[in-house]
Amino acid sequence: MVHDIPALTPAQMNDLLRLEAEPRPVDRIRQKHHLLARYLAKGHPLVDAAMLSGYSSAGARVLENDPAFQDLLRYYTRELEEYKEQLIVKLEAISIEAADEIMDRLSDDELRSKMSVTQLERLVVLASDRLGLAPQRAAVEMNVNVNIASRLDAANRRLRLVQTPEAETVEFDETPFVEVA
Repeated sequence: MVHDIPALTPAQMNDLLRLEAEPRPVDRIRQKHHLLARYLAKGHPLVDAAMLSGYSSAGARVLENDPAFQDLLRYYTRELEEYKEQLIVKLEAISIEAADEIMDRLSDDELRSKMSVTQLERLVVLASDRLGLAPQRAAVEMNVNVNIASRLDAANRRLRLVQTPEAETVEFDETPFVEVA
């Protein structure tokens, strides 16, 4: 028994083509999705993150527009920000403790006298640098002129002299290769 299948109308055909062109939403978040989201949350460019997590850049670009993947990326971005905030708090505490210890040692005459001038200078340089008072270095401007055009002309002249059968001697231009002004 054969059934007649009606032909598709142009509107139905357009709907099918539109559905086929639209990326499908992520049905289930897999480990590869987590890996890509972590790399992107850490600030890796999309192409690098895609390569590191086993996606093509086109596949990663499609995922980037998927709502479920965007939620996953937001989750890892927030998680990373919270981690960074906790780390900053810990590093601030360590820094304060270390600064207090240095102050205690500098206040103790016996300990201070055991510190070398080099150690004290390093403390001053480090503190100055962190306060934005690092020594300024003068910029050295150097103008290098390699005379490419004149060297190329001289090379062409030498080549023409060598290529002529009647040439017995070759003259070289004494133009220096690099001039530093």
